[in-house]
Amino acid sequence: MNEAYPRAGAWIALAGVALLSLGCSQGQQVAAPQANSVRAAVETAPADLQLLCAAEAANVYSTPAEKILPVSSARSGQSSYDVELDVAGKRARCTIDESGTLVTVVDA
Repeated sequence: MNEAYPRAGAWIALAGVALLSLGCSQGQQVAAPQANSVRAAVETAPADLQLLCAAEAANVYSTPAEKILPVSSARSGQSSYDVELDVAGKRARCTIDESGTLVTVVDA
């Protein structure tokens, strides 16, 4: 009867090592983004263009730049973007082209 216990301990240790190695290998898998997800379908404006919009909105609305935040953006044409801004609690929309030329800043 005493001989069975060391063998049982060895089997338990072997099972533990197997589970541990299985868990480690499972953690390395990375899920691929789905092609039809909403996020993959929307092209957002580059950060520098969003910041240019925020700076121009500070001038248009006479508001400190730290009170203006880009909220969202999306391509609005072949070479332009619409950037939605929070201007001290109010919404504004900026249209800017890819070269950084501002087209409009208006209330949203």
